[in-house]
Amino acid sequence: MPDESKQVDDMRTRRAWGLPALMLLLPVGFFFRAFFWSDVFIAGDTLRAFYPMRAFWAARVAVFDFPEWFAFDGFGQSFVGIFVSGAFHPTALLHLLLPLGVAVKATILSCYPLALFGTWALLRRYDVPRAGALFAAVGFTFSGYLVCITHNPT
Repeated sequence: MPDESKQVDDMRTRRAWGLPALMLLLPVGFFFRAFFWSDVFIAGDTLRAFYPMRAFWAARVAVFDFPEWFAFDGFGQSFVGIFVSGAFHPTALLHLLLPLGVAVKATILSCYPLALFGTWALLRRYDVPRAGALFAAVGFTFSGYLVCITHNPT
């Protein structure tokens, strides 16, 4: 009897570690090039809007100055008022800690494990079986929209 309970505990432990590992390894496998090479997300609106806004934010906040006005868009506008600036988004803090390119890559790539886990957790909350929740989470996370939007994080 003790061996049987130990086997059940071992299986639960493997399952408890297996799902988070899978949720991290699937995006790494799917975006292999993005994880292991530089200069992947440097096209489209990422290059024209996201990089400059995050660089501006990081430069101002690094010297303890709040970025109130963004003069580099048209005649200028309130930086906080620009919806796409993400002035208060938690991933903006990465731009204070990491080089700009690495921070942008981390911001974009962090969406996929979060989408995978969030979808799985939501479906499990509605009593969808584990396999079905995982299948739906993978389908949503690697859908055409989420994969193609990497060039436009704004």
